[in-house]
Amino acid sequence: MKVAEAYENLERIITYGFLSARVSFQGHDLLIKNISDKEYQQMLMFCSDKNSVKLNLFNLAYCTISIDGVNLLEDRNENIREIMRFYQRSSALFIIKIVDAINELNYTYLDSLDFLEGFSYSPRSRHLWTIVDPYDRSSYTGIRGLDVLGINSVVENWISINKRLDEEQAYGRDLNNTVLIVGASNYKSAKMLSKNYEAHTQELNELREEICKYGYDRKRVAENEKKRDAWTAPLDSREDLVKELYRQMTGDKDKHDLYIDKWIANQKEKAERAQESVREKQEAFRKKMESTDIDLLEPSKPISSQELNRLLEQKKNSENKVYTGSAEEEIKDRVLKKISTKIIRPEIKDLVNG
Repeated sequence: MKVAEAYENLERIITYGFLSARVSFQGHDLLIKNISDKEYQQMLMFCSDKNSVKLNLFNLAYCTISIDGVNLLEDRNENIREIMRFYQRSSALFIIKIVDAINELNYTYLDSLDFLEGFSYSPRSRHLWTIVDPYDRSSYTGIRGLDVLGINSVVENWISINKRLDEEQAYGRDLNNTVLIVGASNYKSAKMLSKNYEAHTQELNELREEICKYGYDRKRVAENEKKRDAWTAPLDSREDLVKELYRQMTGDKDKHDLYIDKWIANQKEKAERAQESVREKQEAFRKKMESTDIDLLEPSKPISSQELNRLLEQKKNSENKVYTGSAEEEIKDRVLKKISTKIIRPEIKDLVNG
């Protein structure tokens, strides 16, 4: 996307709160828009089933601005059911055409986010900041119902950047007044302070002019691209969060998702190989048993009563075996010596020996 095209899209997003497109089909004239991150979160709040038909109808209704010239934004909460019934009665071909247009708007909206910082430093953006109230867009545009949409993440970031620029300008004015007062008593210190501030301001302005020219900070983006190539993109800003949300909505996968999918596929492959190995061993054992001549196997015979008595007698003798004489005394001395050296104190040992 070119910088000029992105700046035009951002101006429409800030002014109206969305990107729009007109769709005409089967005698109906519709004005549709992209869905913002805030609206998507609202839909998930109202409809928890992400794969339901109700959620899809909610999505279409939230993306509809007008039908046949009738503005539906002003009373959207009251008209939401009627809009959903309108799409329920529509043909599948008509729905597909609407969905394709909405997806195209969402992609354009997402691509324009990369140029928000550069646009915020442009003279056009600063001019909009002085005349557009983002909390009362209806008064500026004359379209009723725009305030129902709320503030999306693009406008939130735009407001934040412009407030920071206003604070910088106020700080510069206060600093100039301070330098003027200090210069009356300490000229050298005031001159050094003013010189350092001017050097910092010039460096910052040069960087912002470059960002405004290309739409983004090329150096910072290059560093983020290296991190993204290494693993997954870091979520360091609101723009990153919005991009991640739209990435999940569109089903795109980053390297982390692909790694997880590959790991799951490998686990399934290992499990299938293990099951196949078990089946092969079972089949080999079955074939071996089928090929064995049963008549060649030595038949088993029951144990006789004499053999059983002999085994019981051997077990009884082994259980009743005791030590006598010198062997018994030797074992007793070794046990007492071992216990006394490790556990029993010397005085208790003497009592035991006594």
